[in-house]
Amino acid sequence: MDAQVGFSLPESVGLHVEEGVDVAARTDCDFFELVLDGSGHPNRLPEDLANRLADAGLDLVTHLPFAVDVAAPFESQHEGLLDTHRNCLDAAADLGASKAVLHPSSAAWRFAWSTEEVEDAVVDSVGTLHAYAADRGVELTVENLITSRFTAENFERLLDRVDADMTFDTGHARAVGFESAEVAAFVAANRDRISHVHLNDTLGESDDHLPVGAGIVDFPAVFDALGDDWTGTLCVEAVVGDVGYVEESVARVREMFEGN
Repeated sequence: MDAQVGFSLPESVGLHVEEGVDVAARTDCDFFELVLDGSGHPNRLPEDLANRLADAGLDLVTHLPFAVDVAAPFESQHEGLLDTHRNCLDAAADLGASKAVLHPSSAAWRFAWSTEEVEDAVVDSVGTLHAYAADRGVELTVENLITSRFTAENFERLLDRVDADMTFDTGHARAVGFESAEVAAFVAANRDRISHVHLNDTLGESDDHLPVGAGIVDFPAVFDALGDDWTGTLCVEAVVGDVGYVEESVARVREMFEGN
């Protein structure tokens, strides 16, 4: 498998952007995944970030803001959400990012708006943002979530309607009830649409974001399902305060997939 390996350090673990780049540089990573929020907010990014990444030999993947939906039933709100993502995609392009991860979410009130109406709005927004990103040389990928309309259970409905490829999140799949065999089957069935993988472990049907190997996710089965010729990006997404666990996770991932 000729995949690239990197990691994402969300703001919640207490490391800012510059520190995350430094950790990635000393951890044999190919890329760093930057969350465009907190210290990674486009208005707060270090002016020398592109140079820091280049000096470290790191490519860049970005994650659009977690808390910003892609669709809303009120036009002014809806356009504001899209503008926020467009601004972040501009920042990603300026930094030379190869990919941007998007949560296909909407907080539309479920008692007032049907599932079909919300899904249609999300699909339309994903298409709009995918085209906008492509025009700027950035690949938009959409992620399976836990509480949105598009979880691993029904994500193929989204893939059937959009051109954007997928970020597959291992922990999110387990959190909605997928067993190991179901995770591997989903990956095998959709490997041609999976461009980016968030690797995080869990102890059960919960979004634990543990280091690789600390829970029950069968990572070798995921790599087997991707296949020897898969060439995407593998991102450790462990939400832990001690970056040593992240470094160990990166090493474990390399050992597992390079052994395939």
